[in-house]
Order: sequence, then structure tokens, then C-alpha cells
Amino acid sequence: MIAEVFSKVQLEALHQRPYTTPIVAVTGGKGGVGKSTVAVNITAALTALGYSVALVDTNVEAPNDNMLLSLSLDDRVYVQVAMPIVKTNLCTQCGDCIAACRRNALFLPPGQTPILMGECNGCKACINACPTGALLTGWMPVGETFRSESGELTLFTGVLQPGRAESTVIVQALKDRLAAEAARYDVIIVDTATGVHCTVIAALAGATCAYAVTEPTPVGMHDLERILELCRILAIPTQIVLNRSDLGGWQGRLGACEAGTEITLAASIPYDSVLLQSYIKGMPVTQMSPNSSSAHIFAGLAIRIEKECLE
Repeated sequence: MIAEVFSKVQLEALHQRPYTTPIVAVTGGKGGVGKSTVAVNITAALTALGYSVALVDTNVEAPNDNMLLSLSLDDRVYVQVAMPIVKTNLCTQCGDCIAACRRNALFLPPGQTPILMGECNGCKACINACPTGALLTGWMPVGETFRSESGELTLFTGVLQPGRAESTVIVQALKDRLAAEAARYDVIIVDTATGVHCTVIAALAGATCAYAVTEPTPVGMHDLERILELCRILAIPTQIVLNRSDLGGWQGRLGACEAGTEITLAASIPYDSVLLQSYIKGMPVTQMSPNSSSAHIFAGLAIRIEKECLE
């Protein structure tokens, strides 16, 4: 059992944001359960209701919402982090910078100046700790953010450079970019990465509510419990979306997840070949086949969000 990780003050700080537009997070512990499909189709259904929607793809290591919408990635902004540059004539090899680096990214060979060896996250602790000013601030690119538009939909996408470890930095840069114009949207849909790690926490920060997408398989149910626990820790009201609901044998486990909690099953989506075709074609099923059973389910989720968050 995970203890209370955040205090009340820390939670308030985590969820603080400079705008009041509601944020609906679409998340899920397991990969491949249809999280992005749900996020994209909820977004399309909300725009069909006349709302202006920002969709934020925070799965920065493998973003794909733009492909599910057949949108190009436009308006690129590079994301950089600070890195130390050693001014050798001022360095006394005191080692203060080495001690200050929590990621052990700096190495001090005997009789030499510090060398950047590991993954620097740009915290500048080493630069601030240097007593002689021998460490200067340089800048290292780690990824990009993009902004694409289609009617009432604006897609914000973050992309981490391959081989880099600064996923959370990209997510924060993406959310900062969104914040500059968040007030113009009626609702914000945040599509998170999978798992329960720091990148997902950064994406969930500020969420009004969350939908946890899963499938009725042993792994799906196990990982659902993990993401529900994270949302509980973050004090985010959460509902379940069960994808591929006609897979047999594990639907009963949902009762255990819901029992004694305020978590409910918001939608059950059986296998639908029309939904699969929309995925392949890069078009929301709510647009490609608005009379299909899957489109009606997503339209129902949009109405649910409208009643719970927008009225």
C-alpha cells in the first residue's frame, strides 16, 4: 500500500494553474488499451457539440494523436535545458559542483576540471554551488513542442528527442505553452503517457477529472489498479472507460476496483471494426461514421463531460 505521498499544501501547489478552463485527463496504466483513441474521439465529439477544445498529447516519447487526426505538426518551438560549461581558468577542483549534482552527471578526474558524463536535467544546482563562478550556463536541446489547428480543435504535441531522459521537461514546456492561451478554450483534454511515473504526474497536474482507460485482461486490470491508486493520491476524481469490453473473463474485476470508492464505469466499448478502420485511416470515428455504435459511445462521453465539467 502506498502511503500519502503529498501533503495538502503540496497537492494544492501541484494542481495550481493560472486559468480556470476545466482539464479532463485521459490516462491508463497499461499501453495499447486505446487511450489515445478515446482522447481523440472525446475531443472530436466535444467539437461536434460546438465547444472549442485543446487536445494536449503529453505522451512525449511516442506522440501519435496527430496521426489519429491526420494533422501535421505545425508551429515548432524547441525546448532546451541548462547545462554547465566549465571555465577552466576559474575552476579550483573543489568538488562542490559534484556534491550538488543529485543525478551524478558530473565527474571530477584527479587534477582536472569537471566533466559532464551523465544525464543533466538542467537544474543548475552545480552552477549555483560553484564558489568561484567557474561554471557558466549553456543550453542543450532536448525536444520540441508543436501547435496544430483544425476548426474548433487545437492540438498541442510534445516530442522528446530520442535518447534523452527529460520527458517531464517537455511535458512542462507543453503545458506552459498551452497556459498562454488556455482561457480561449471551453475544455482541455490531456492525453497522458502510460504508467504511474513522473511524466504522467506532470500531465495529470491540474486535472479537473480523469478517465482511466483499460481492457478486461489480467494485465489491464492490474495496471488499472495502479493508475487508480495514483489518481487517488493526486486527489483527482476518476472514472473508468473499458475498451474491448467483449473480451471474456475479467469484467468482474471492475467490481473490485469500484467497490467502496467513488469510481464508476463511465463507458464500455466493445470491439468495433468501424472504430478500427477509423484508427487506420486517421479519422475520429465520430466523424468518419457518426451513426456507428462506437461514435454513439463517444458522443455519450462528451455529453457526460458537458454535464459534469462544462455546465
